[in-house]
Amino acid sequence: MSDYRILALSCSLFISTSLGASATVVCPADALPKPDAREALDNPDLHAWKLFIAVSRPADLTKGRGIPDSQKKIGDPGKVVWETWKLARTEVYKDDGSDPGDWNTVIDQSVKIVDPPKSAVVFGGLVPKGDKPKILFDPKETTNETRMNCETFKFVVDNELFNIEGQENFMTSSIGSGKLMRFPNESVEVKAFWREFSTSEANGDLPKRYYTYKESNGKLWGLATLHIITKEIPNWFWTSFRQKDGPPPRFPKGDGAGMPSELIGTVWENYELSGSQIDFVDTIGRSIILSDPLIEAGFEKSSCMTCHANAGIRNIVNGRRDEMPFAYGLDVDGELRTPLGSPIANLFLENFGNQGADQSVYQQDFVFSLRRAKNKSPR
Repeated sequence: MSDYRILALSCSLFISTSLGASATVVCPADALPKPDAREALDNPDLHAWKLFIAVSRPADLTKGRGIPDSQKKIGDPGKVVWETWKLARTEVYKDDGSDPGDWNTVIDQSVKIVDPPKSAVVFGGLVPKGDKPKILFDPKETTNETRMNCETFKFVVDNELFNIEGQENFMTSSIGSGKLMRFPNESVEVKAFWREFSTSEANGDLPKRYYTYKESNGKLWGLATLHIITKEIPNWFWTSFRQKDGPPPRFPKGDGAGMPSELIGTVWENYELSGSQIDFVDTIGRSIILSDPLIEAGFEKSSCMTCHANAGIRNIVNGRRDEMPFAYGLDVDGELRTPLGSPIANLFLENFGNQGADQSVYQQDFVFSLRRAKNKSPR
């Protein structure tokens, strides 16, 4: 049986060898189309496809990270644009909480770097209650790959959000003035899920239907899912794409735009839009579901936007940094119950579950990758 998992890519990128912190992160101009809030709101599925094409174009590695190759068309061989963005776990949030440096640093090619499964992360909040979800991946299993474009990275660096102390300083200085954390409109993040091919599959025709990555040891991976989020609208624009041969979504949303013709005849014609999301609820107040059967395995009845609204931290209590939970036991179907619909205000307000301490949650603009930050190591 095939194994589905996330792989953090290791690839030979010979770009700038700049190391260490830079005074100011400088982002490349016109690496992606300009933000288009009107299209995102009025025609979200069409906008989703345009984003998919923009981040999936072959990259020009001679010009640095995140630059599309003007001499190549979509589907041509080569690493795509989003694969050259910063890997959140190791290139942004260092183990010692140090400054991640400039945008065009060399990508570490020595090892595969991965995160725990998303379902295991969600499950962590249930352990004290003794609940067990219906589907639970091994926490040691390789899974998530989250990458951010330069504008997202620049905001993290400029505000020292790459370590816990910096995030707490940002929170403390902002709460008194009522300042919200707000990433630039050009900010984009992706989350990728890769499928490992068995030896027999790798020697057959199936990999031809996938965008693939081959390790130096010969192991072959195929891109199974790609989540894309952009800050073009206040609560971010959310969209997800899947390879058609994977497990079908339980809550299909349909595609109101259809696959662009320029993808026909390329490997990308084997991918489809799972859905897009621009609000917590629809026009009659029903919760909007957007999820993927692989990335959200075990809690497909979930909302990208509502779940990420819970990205936030509380004031330190008893010497511990507290984060907003985003799982609340099991639902009637035995699946993890994650936030759906409009956020619940009481979960964010002071003294929720604690007495005598201000426990108000400071929202971190829907960016869950900030949870990867570590404490600064003593100098």
